Amino acid sequence: MDEDKLKINLNIVGCALPSIVIDRQDEYFYRQAAKAIPSVLAYYKEAYKGLSEQEHYYMALVHFAANMFCQIDRNEAKPFVDEMGRVTALIEDRLAR
Repeated sequence: MDEDKLKINLNIVGCALPSIVIDRQDEYFYRQAAKAIPSVLAYYKEAYKGLSEQEHYYMALVHFAANMFCQIDRNEAKPFVDEMGRVTALIEDRLAR
């Protein structure tokens, strides 16, 4: 593996995700995301009790995506958009399994 890459394992809401290979410099952001997801998910579970677990997860995904687009709009950060596209593709690939 390239020394600029790092293989990490994340555990989110009791789910051990498969190992992912990331840029070493991005580890902090992945770990912060893994820490933030449970509280956002808990908020949507409490606020929308009639929904399925999957719908709560989708709402949390929309929450993070909306925040990302707000940041893009404020900062016009094309590299951020590109990176989020890469991360989104990775997440979609993992969810499809």
